[in-house]
Amino acid sequence: MSLHLEDQLCFSLYRAARSVIRSYDPLLKELGITYPQYLMLMILWDVKEPVTVDYMENRLQPETGTYEGLLEGLQDAGLATVEDDTITITQKGSDLEPRAVCIPETILNEYRKSGVDLVEFRESLEIVREAGDAAEMQYPN
Repeated sequence: MSLHLEDQLCFSLYRAARSVIRSYDPLLKELGITYPQYLMLMILWDVKEPVTVDYMENRLQPETGTYEGLLEGLQDAGLATVEDDTITITQKGSDLEPRAVCIPETILNEYRKSGVDLVEFRESLEIVREAGDAAEMQYPN
């Protein structure tokens, strides 16, 4: 293994993640929301009730220092309210759910054209994530 950038697992994952997230942009633009707002709304649509800020943060695991900005953006867009450590979806946020239902299938269909089994790939990514979470890396002596 070399220090050549293209040989690094982290760089391949980084580039792939950015590409996949960008592929959502035209679909989310139709709804007038950003990708982080989409992720937060999916959690709210799924649970069908207000959630705590800690619950949302634990589910999303955002970069340190960005979470407050994500919540602020959700509120500023009128998609949810945050009061007393509780996030509640607004009617505007709820109204987007029926329009967003097509997004996962649209993404899957587009990527199926490449011949990749995305369900299997997602499961492999979960294995990689779990291994990374469990790893105790130490600099070799």
